[in-house]
Amino acid sequence: MRPNTAAAAETTGRAAGSAHPSSAPDIAHAPKPYDTSTEPPATRPYDDGFGPRVTPRDLNGDGIVDTTAVDLDGDGLADQVLHDLDGDGRVDAVEVSSADDGRYDALRVDTDGDGRLDTTRVDLDGDGWFDGSVVDTDGDGRPDVANLDLDGDGIVETVVVDTDGDGVLDTAGVDTDGDGYADVTLVDPAGDGTWTEVNLDPAGGGHAPGCGATDTF
Repeated sequence: MRPNTAAAAETTGRAAGSAHPSSAPDIAHAPKPYDTSTEPPATRPYDDGFGPRVTPRDLNGDGIVDTTAVDLDGDGLADQVLHDLDGDGRVDAVEVSSADDGRYDALRVDTDGDGRLDTTRVDLDGDGWFDGSVVDTDGDGRPDVANLDLDGDGIVETVVVDTDGDGVLDTAGVDTDGDGYADVTLVDPAGDGTWTEVNLDPAGGGHAPGCGATDTF
């Protein structure tokens, strides 16, 4: 399912280190999107366990740090791994272990090279594959759209958007029959995780807004 916005981003792929809905998905239990306004911690020297342990590495020997592992809680496991992929001194991607278990289930990336991490790809079901993405389309540090593959078939069937710009994803379109169009619409106007199905096409024969041709990843 393709949202009618330039924000559609790749959602599937292998996560580092590691049932198709009949009607509405259980969006309330999906992980909260990462705060894209929070930049990764600045690289600091090893501080003897009283703060983040930081391990910078120059992988290609050019004198520039390419990868920095950060152990935020001092348990010996890296909670975040920061990557400078192009050697410009700015972080382009951050691998995140949200459970602090050594498995990286989220990847924050700068997709447009402006120095801001605007897209977070997440492994929703812990199977080691990315099946969702949360995108900040306007650079304000708040999520604007989430593309979800909840049944693991590599096709986005649920698109959740922030319709009023308050930073809370409040409207979801769900393709339940695999035709590439949303035929179920859910709303959460209060932003409290309580989703209600609404009928936006009472006359029938149309499609819920926000979706078009099928995307396959």
